[in-house]
Amino acid sequence: SSSFSGGGIDKDGNSYGYSGDEVGGPTSSDLLEGNWVNMSRPNYVECLGHNADDEFLYTLGRMSFDMFQPGNLLCSVQSTHNTIKIIGEREELPAFVPKSLREEVASLCENASTGGGSAGGRPGSSAAKRPLLRSYDIAVSLTIEPPESVGQPKPTATPTPTKRMRAVMSVKGYVLPDPEIPNRLTVWFTGGKLSPARLASGDGAETDDEDQAEYNQSVAASAKRGKVASGSDDNYGYFDDWKALFAKGKWRKTLGERARAMAAKLLLGADVPNKMEEDGHMEYFLHRPVGGHGKVYVDVLYLDEDILIMRGHHGTIYAMARSCVSQRYKALRNGNIPSHTEG
Repeated sequence: SSSFSGGGIDKDGNSYGYSGDEVGGPTSSDLLEGNWVNMSRPNYVECLGHNADDEFLYTLGRMSFDMFQPGNLLCSVQSTHNTIKIIGEREELPAFVPKSLREEVASLCENASTGGGSAGGRPGSSAAKRPLLRSYDIAVSLTIEPPESVGQPKPTATPTPTKRMRAVMSVKGYVLPDPEIPNRLTVWFTGGKLSPARLASGDGAETDDEDQAEYNQSVAASAKRGKVASGSDDNYGYFDDWKALFAKGKWRKTLGERARAMAAKLLLGADVPNKMEEDGHMEYFLHRPVGGHGKVYVDVLYLDEDILIMRGHHGTIYAMARSCVSQRYKALRNGNIPSHTEG
């Protein structure tokens, strides 16, 4: 049966308890690890409504900690993917892990080993001495929408697209077990990237990694021609449209945007994007990550080999399927895989 810090209910309805040496997860088979597809449509705070496809709308600033500008661009969300992997224990953490997170891991080790907190093990037990740091990376497939197409007024101070443009926003994050609350994972975000992208098909299936990498290479190789389509549909823009939105000098930050950018630099140690790369992507880094215990977290409500259900700190429910399960379901739905009942 599956297990997780503090116990819970497995897929057969049986209760289970923690059984492992790592804090915040099972040992023999870490069920949290893997690529997860969000099967629900979570409604985050500051949602602005829906587009014609009933997809939620947010501003680009809301989705990126105000790191990408113009922040008032409207974005609809098509899909969300999470990648969770074990990074390691205190002695194993690679150099790219931020210093503040290394200190959090060390503090959790010392606190648990001396009996303080209840991070998944009895005071002084081996389970309490081995907190694991995990990656918590998010990839969001989104579309930048012309404001008039979704019933929103056109801003006057910044450029707006005349066609829809597909993009992928990736957010780099990490999780550690909460030292007090079982089944709670504290989240820290350390950076992100926005890139022009595409969807593989009309049903919302994601382009796989190889296809996406090949596509990104073609974007970079063809950028000088200014005609790299982000989709084959005439309703979608091209690379020159992308540059018109994001190239430096095309717009001015508002007073509020300048204030937020200054605060991000001072409080978060943010390296904000100051240029667009040749392939169209922009990237930011947070030397003092966003998050922390009691501030940003997810509660694991259910976990087995195929399904992960979590509740965020704002109360949003995330119902997720392991990526291979989601792909098989889509193939069955599209008739590409024969069912077991067929002769």
